[in-house]
Amino acid sequence: MLNTVVHVYIFVLGTPWGQRMLNSHAGFNEYLLDRNTEKSKEGKEAKHDIIKTLSESATSLDIFGKPYHMRLQQYCREGAFYVRVEAAVAFEEAS
Repeated sequence: MLNTVVHVYIFVLGTPWGQRMLNSHAGFNEYLLDRNTEKSKEGKEAKHDIIKTLSESATSLDIFGKPYHMRLQQYCREGAFYVRVEAAVAFEEAS
């Protein structure tokens, strides 16, 4: 099932009309780049494939704009399984 949905998204996002349609939906752009929405390996790979298709499209820069297009490219460079690491610093209290 997931494989079929991914192929539909890839097809739709490979077209200018599909990009315009999905770009006009509130929350779509944020959802697409949110790495916390997919938990399974297959889901993360599928989302990466969708984003890669969009980032490589000749029309996505014009439709989504440069800032968003740069974020798509960054997502692709980081890969499907990238996890942002937050450094935590512990301070020892002096007695």
